[in-house]
This record gives sequence, C-alpha cells and structure tokens, in this order.
Amino acid sequence: MERSMKHKMENRWSWALGLVAVALLAGGCVPENTSSSSTSPLPAGDKRGNSQGKVKDRNTLRWLGGAGGSQHTLVALSNGHMYAWGANGAGQMGTTSSDVCRDKPCSFSPRLVNATLWAQVAGGKDHTLAVAKDGSLWAWGGNRHGQLGDGTRTRRTEPVRVGTANDWANVAAGENVSLAMTADGSLFSWGKHQALAPQPLAAGEHFRFIAAGDHQLLAIREDGRMFVWGEGCDEDDHGCVAREVGQGGWSMAAVGDKHSVGVKTDGTLWVWKNEGHEHGHDGDHNRNHGPSALAAQQIGFETGWVMAAAGRGHFLAVKADHSLWAWGSNQAGQLGDGTTQFRALPVQIMAGTSFSMVGAGGRHSGAVTTNGLLFTWGENTFGQLGTAELTPCPATADQDDDDHHGGSFCALTPVEIPLPSGN
Repeated sequence: MERSMKHKMENRWSWALGLVAVALLAGGCVPENTSSSSTSPLPAGDKRGNSQGKVKDRNTLRWLGGAGGSQHTLVALSNGHMYAWGANGAGQMGTTSSDVCRDKPCSFSPRLVNATLWAQVAGGKDHTLAVAKDGSLWAWGGNRHGQLGDGTRTRRTEPVRVGTANDWANVAAGENVSLAMTADGSLFSWGKHQALAPQPLAAGEHFRFIAAGDHQLLAIREDGRMFVWGEGCDEDDHGCVAREVGQGGWSMAAVGDKHSVGVKTDGTLWVWKNEGHEHGHDGDHNRNHGPSALAAQQIGFETGWVMAAAGRGHFLAVKADHSLWAWGSNQAGQLGDGTTQFRALPVQIMAGTSFSMVGAGGRHSGAVTTNGLLFTWGENTFGQLGTAELTPCPATADQDDDDHHGGSFCALTPVEIPLPSGN
C-alpha cells in the first residue's frame, strides 16, 4: 500500500485487517519490511518460526501484505494468491463462506479469493479493494455509499473490475470511502459524499503513500509532506480542502478512528487527533487563509521505528530491529500482551520474535514474522482472527462499543494462523 519510500523494505504487502489500515486494513497501509538506512545488523530470523519445521515450505513465500476490515481480514501473497476470512455479511470476503456468526455469513478459516493474481488489498468496514498484478483495480462487498467505485450502489459478493485502466499501484479503504493511487502518484477517491466512480483528488500533485480510516483519507507527497482530507465534501466544500499534518519528513502513516499514527524518515514515532474531518467537515477551516495544520505529538524519544498501524483506539508499530510494540485500547486483547489493560505507552509483544509487518483492524490485530508466519489476536466474534477458537472476551470487551452487545470472543495473545497447504 505504498510505493517507493526512503525506508525500503524486503516484503511488499497489502494487509486488510481493519478500517485503517489495516492495513492489516484500514486502514492502514504499512511499509514493506526493514530500513535500509539502519546501522544495526538485522536479526537472522524469527526464533519461534525457525523451530517449527511444519512451516518450512511456507517460509519461502514473501507476504505482499494484508488489509483489515472492521470485522474481516485479507492477505495477499507474493505468488498472487489472496485469502480472506471473518465477516462476510456484505460479501466483503469476495468468496463463499460456510460458517455463521451472529446469524450472518462468516468464515473462521482462510479461503482463496478468485483465481486472479493479486498485488495489493485494502479492507473497509464491509468492502474490499484490490489491485491485480496487471495493474487493474477491483472491488467487492458493501456498496451502499458507492464505495466500490463501479458506478452503482449494488452490493458485490465477488470481485468486480473498476474502470479499464491498468496503471493502479495502491489502494486504501475507509469506512465507506475509497482511495487509490496510480503508478505516477496521482490520487483518486470515491464513495460516501463523493462520486460513484474514481475522481481525481489533489489533481496535479504526486504522492508516494496513501492510507484511509473511518472518515479520513491520507496521502504523503513525494517531498515527504503529509495531507489529510475528509471522507467527502460538505455543502461548503470544506472536506475537499487538504490539511497538512506536522511539518514534513514523513515516511508512512496509518489512520485510526479518532487518532492516527505516523513514522518519520528519521525513525521517530508520532500521533495526532483526527479532529475536524469526520463526515467530510474541515473543522478549523479559515475562509481567508485555508485550513490550519494538524499538530502531531511524538511518542517517546526513541528512533528506529519503521512502520505502524492504527485500529479503533489501539496502535501497533515495528522497529528496525524487528521488535513489535503496541499501545492504546485493549478491551478485546487487541494489543496482544495477554491482558485487557489500556496501555498509554508502547509495550513489547512477543519479545524474541522478529516481525516484518503489522496491521490493525477494528478490535483485532495481526503481524507477520520475518520468515513468513502470520499471527493474529484480539476480537474473534466474526472469525476475523482466522481461527475457530472461541474464547469469551472479558466483560470489559463489550463496554463502550456500539458494535457489540455482549457475547464477544477474543484471543488475548497472538495465535499462529496457517494458510492452506502449499502457501
């Protein structure tokens, strides 16, 4: 979900865990693997993975990445295969599912998506976007707001092509809005409060990284300056006006529901509030001088951060030494530290294991080790972890959450998720 960056990574991936991501979804788009500018020697591999011969063949595959919808997850592999699991009530998996979660279709295990060779994927609330290896753009799932970009509001349970162009490079999915970037760095958006098909955004500008969250779109320009937009334009066109975040020097970022996280090229980690852009409004807009910039706050004083992901109140990040860290909300165990305690500062997850990528969904998370093992944790009510293990969440998991009304299932520590044989 990003193009060339100062921090070059070994593995390119598109990860659909949540609205941010994910990466793993939403929204959220995560850099590739390790910083080429790091002066520290890189670990030889994941200690846990190296001791498990059963995944030896799978380790030869490089992950292209994953995306995390609010309650569904997708991963694309370098061999072009894509797998999906979790909620499928709107067809967001892009394939059939045989399980039932709260009276709605779902899948507790990875299922192959189409026979197309995929390169990138992003997951929104109940829709999915993907770029095929030939550069074509595809979408499926919920389409009430036109977020699929196929010119209709018709729900699609299988991938449908969006337009005829073959120069798409990356995609990002918000709650009901979509963002895509072409090979030359041009941006296009569509969905809620917008058109039913891709329309230019920031025409004439060239970008190298994109991300999307609940109600916000984000892009980093080739000069390292980062801008955000609302999910659409209100009656005064405020949402169409970009607001800059910080003062440049950005490498990557991920958009959460109320806060976002970013990494600068100097390896520092930052967060900021998504104020003023919900439902396309620009909040601090000044008609004479334009919108004010959003101030970012540094997390700690350490450097060496290379990627980050944002969920619905929780955050994850990976350092150049491949260590994984998490902080924020933790009602469903989405931090993976074995508790449900809120963490104000990053805590290390699975110390001794080396990670190359990370993603965050609504209340679930995922990460891939340097030798290609996938781990997920957090909420599993709709099968979004990719396992049929159903352990009731602590009572706190259903508090202050409009999407859940008791009876949720969680994993408080990372669970390895094997893909079907041969992958």
